[in-house]
Amino acid sequence: MTRAVRFLPLARQRGAGLVETMVGILIGLFVVLAVYSLLSTSEGYRRATSGASDAQISGLLSQFVLARDAGNGGNGILLAGDDDVNYMASCIKDEAGNADLTMRPVPILITDSGNAEISDSFIAMNSGSPRVNWPVNFVDTDSLAGADFLVQSPNGFTVPPPATTPYWVIAAVNDGTGRCGRFQVVDAQPAPVSAQGQIVLKTNPVSTLTYVANQAKLMNLGPVGLATRVRYDSYNATANELCGATDKKRECQLYSTDMLTAGAARNPVAPGVVLVKIQYGVDTSATPDDMIDCWTPADNANVCGDGKDYRTASVQNFTLDNLNRILAVRIAVVVRSDEPDLKDPTLIADPTNTNPLRRPDVILFNCSANNATCQSRIVLPMGTVASGKIIQDGYRYRTYETIVPLRNTIYVGTLPP
Repeated sequence: MTRAVRFLPLARQRGAGLVETMVGILIGLFVVLAVYSLLSTSEGYRRATSGASDAQISGLLSQFVLARDAGNGGNGILLAGDDDVNYMASCIKDEAGNADLTMRPVPILITDSGNAEISDSFIAMNSGSPRVNWPVNFVDTDSLAGADFLVQSPNGFTVPPPATTPYWVIAAVNDGTGRCGRFQVVDAQPAPVSAQGQIVLKTNPVSTLTYVANQAKLMNLGPVGLATRVRYDSYNATANELCGATDKKRECQLYSTDMLTAGAARNPVAPGVVLVKIQYGVDTSATPDDMIDCWTPADNANVCGDGKDYRTASVQNFTLDNLNRILAVRIAVVVRSDEPDLKDPTLIADPTNTNPLRRPDVILFNCSANNATCQSRIVLPMGTVASGKIIQDGYRYRTYETIVPLRNTIYVGTLPP
């Protein structure tokens, strides 16, 4: 008996073919693109926000540091400004007889850049002496050239001892020549045989002049690190120039420089500071009334109508009466965010229609009149990216202003006899 053989049909193959696979990959790529676009947009907003926050922190820090050191200008040196022999105010030369005005008691010394869009700089000078804040006499015997100093100073060089931390001092010959010397005291010992309170000071460098007893005087500025003659500026270390509003994409920072130490390097204080402007507040009354009548940049434009030149070299030569008329300074700081915000809503229509969108001009040191009558105000005009003007590059900017009274001006210069 034969059986019929039954052939079953082949099972149909199941799964994705090449076309389906390619379609799936294409859909996946679109999903990945959408996700990355979403993440990129979100990250851009986050970075713009955090960059603006960082700029705000830098601005507040810069404003605090500048105001603190400007307010301390003159601290500890006011009593040395004027006495029976016109001590520090007489310092116009170094020991070698070369012109040197850096030892005169000028609390704040501004250097104007000459351009509204380029940063100014200023130097603040003060003493960090914990005890003796007035000039002391060279006593008993002359301090001969090359020898140690002998002065009347019972407790001016105690903690920390000079052998551990040197002290800065300024010594004036007071012989009518205007010669003075700046030294570091590296050791201080009681005089072996002398009246109580006299002390022998070993200096670096040693003096090249003879300081006459009861005529020459010495001012203790305090330990190194506390005594300061420090300069502040907004600087571009890459381009080796002061920061200007027309060049903000380079790395600009607020720097401080120790002017007491020869060849001292700039030290960064705060990043993103692209502009610093500072001006003097002056009492111009015929009879000083300790009221600010005028704000002026450190130039010779005679903004105040008082006929005085406020450039650096001229202010260093001011009499004590003229120094006392500088009652305050005002400081403006402009900082920039680290990241651009290309969707910044502050862009406005340009009334001249030359640029469809622009930002409003930035005005520093404005007043309630909000016009050109505001004394010494600074207008930073906006423009296109190609024009290089400030703030038209998608970055967020913050401006900070403060007025700092000079509490340590040399009032003894105008005291009655």
